[in-house]
Amino acid sequence: RKSPERLIKAFLEAKKTVKNIVLYLHTDMNRIYNLKQIARDNGAVNGDMVSRQPGVSYDRSKMPMIYNAIDCLVNCSMQEGLSWTPLEAMLCGTPVIASDTTAQTELVKDAGLMVPCNELAFVPMSGTDQNESIESRACRVEDIRSAIIEVATNDNLRKIMRLKGLKVSKAWVDGVSGINDLLDDAGKRQKQEPKINAVLFAQHSSAGDVLMTTQCFMGIKDRHPGMKLVYMTQKAFTGVIFSNPYIDEIIEWDERLLRRYAITYNPHGEHILHGGFNSLDVTLYSMYPYFCNVEADDIFIAPVEPEVQIPPGEYIVVHTTGGSKEYRCYHHMDMALKGIGLPIVQLGGAGDLRCKSDLDLCGQLTWQESAWVMKHAKVAVVIDSFLSHLAGAVGTNAVVLYGPAPPRVVGPKAQGCEIVNLKPDMLKVCKIMAHCWGDNPQCRFPCINTISPLDVKKALGGLICQK
Repeated sequence: RKSPERLIKAFLEAKKTVKNIVLYLHTDMNRIYNLKQIARDNGAVNGDMVSRQPGVSYDRSKMPMIYNAIDCLVNCSMQEGLSWTPLEAMLCGTPVIASDTTAQTELVKDAGLMVPCNELAFVPMSGTDQNESIESRACRVEDIRSAIIEVATNDNLRKIMRLKGLKVSKAWVDGVSGINDLLDDAGKRQKQEPKINAVLFAQHSSAGDVLMTTQCFMGIKDRHPGMKLVYMTQKAFTGVIFSNPYIDEIIEWDERLLRRYAITYNPHGEHILHGGFNSLDVTLYSMYPYFCNVEADDIFIAPVEPEVQIPPGEYIVVHTTGGSKEYRCYHHMDMALKGIGLPIVQLGGAGDLRCKSDLDLCGQLTWQESAWVMKHAKVAVVIDSFLSHLAGAVGTNAVVLYGPAPPRVVGPKAQGCEIVNLKPDMLKVCKIMAHCWGDNPQCRFPCINTISPLDVKKALGGLICQK
């Protein structure tokens, strides 16, 4: 019902007229809507839009900083209940553009700029048997665009909206003091609620990052003797740390819990923000113990033998797709493996690009079972991903192929093995001559595929010949 895709389209249309505006989305970019793709499809380039960093939480005390950092709040939802964000923005003296619907009509009409909300639309809902949609009304992209341009280009209008917003919002708060007393009382009781007497380690995603955090657990347990260590991550990644000797409990990700524990470690959410460490000369795996201020232990995963029959003797593990099919997928693997002389076992996700293999295990194994197969391999050739870090963790020699991200930052930690990193020649293949994580709209070519299969074959051969 928030209709962010309409807002993005309207903003990018408005930017054609008002060049210096920037859109901040106070949400993660990878939720219900593929907002990054919507932005690309509508011509967004780097710098047009920013979003809330995944895994970073903002409590009520921090929100005034957000409202005071923006020039205008746009909330063109299809429907709203109480609509807190426009009220909070106006209390901070921030102009508001809002859809003329439900609670917002009464709250904003005398202070903000209202956008008609009468175009037929549908709100996705979860039904008993399948996903359903209910009929609703939404703002037209053209009307949101016009409102953004009007506010962005009229200093006097923004001044009037600020003054009216402060007046209306304060009157609303004064008129419902009983509700605010109730909220204040609830907030006080929440603050008084005792903390959970345990240590929480929070890592939102993904599998490779969860694996790298295992270096920190011994040091954290030593620092907090007698306290339970609880690990919080998304359900899909909990298997990476099953049977870890230092973890007492594993829970699913819930941002509200970040403030509920006596001690919380959240290095990725607080320091290692997405893409922000790209230009450093520091490996990602070394950042976790650094920001936890502990001595780095070995990266650990407990291998579990799978029930499937693995080829006897020596074999090669192959992996073709590292998360992004567009930017981290190597299409020349068959050529690189031709005549290699050992059985080939392919690991990865169910949707990975397949190569010619003797055993295809894509999408069939748990994280721990993949660790067992990797540990018993002669050698591996993998894409920059969880499996590259897995090879380093279990001590298997590997050739790692990179695309948009640099090996000097995201390369794996080699624990008793040799890792050969092969990367593209950015001077030859990249227009901006920089590593970009695959989210640069100017990029129309997966640079990982410029790595020569002959170079891959040569590197593999060198590792196979080792005793």
